[in-house]
Amino acid sequence: MYIWAFDDLYIHNFKAIGCENPERSLKSANKKLWKRFQKALTEVDCDQTMIKYIDWETAIEKSTEYNAQLDYWMQLYRTNQGFRHAVMEAIEEALVKLQRTHFP
Repeated sequence: MYIWAFDDLYIHNFKAIGCENPERSLKSANKKLWKRFQKALTEVDCDQTMIKYIDWETAIEKSTEYNAQLDYWMQLYRTNQGFRHAVMEAIEEALVKLQRTHFP
């Protein structure tokens, strides 16, 4: 099983929804995610030695496969107005949900 937590890259989402203290919100989100994860592991009686933590920079960003896919999607975003519009709608929907979660 592989997992990763929110990192500093995720902080821009909290800034986008107007958090007064995005660092604290990020820390809170990490804490909630970790508690849910621990609960899930306990419920399924998972052997925690089977868990591997992903180092995003090493495992993902330096991957040639990841970068090839990223280039493909970025090119599609730049050249396809319909795709770009769909992406922007999805981002707006995600930010609205995030805002409702943190500013009920």
